[in-house]
Amino acid sequence: LNVGRTIVCLPHRDSPNTVTGICLDWLLGLYDARRGGQLVLHEPRKILALDPGRVILFPSALLTHETIPIAKGEWRSGMTGYAAGGLWRFIAQGFATRGASEATASPEELEQHDRQGPQRWKVGLDRFKTLPQLTY
Repeated sequence: LNVGRTIVCLPHRDSPNTVTGICLDWLLGLYDARRGGQLVLHEPRKILALDPGRVILFPSALLTHETIPIAKGEWRSGMTGYAAGGLWRFIAQGFATRGASEATASPEELEQHDRQGPQRWKVGLDRFKTLPQLTY
């Protein structure tokens, strides 16, 4: 929960998030989205004017993003939802930390886990759809 009167953020990526996951941002406040508070997505080179009450879903670990400051006297807060990458690694390692998993796994199991890495990456990327795939 991002609380405060003028919540904005500098350019960043949310690297602790699941890299192939989606972040939810629910924007709250009283501000003019055409004059400030826009979401800037660097790599796709987009600036989104999102009115208070809007929700956006985007891969915050992959895209550098920031928000533009709002005018004096306005306020902007928000609620963010995400999936921490560590949770998915914990599951992939048999509900154990990497250290605990390595301590109890055989060399063959460790090798198999490491070989599956590229496949897990591909499965994650396949979650993303192109615009033609979304339209029907």
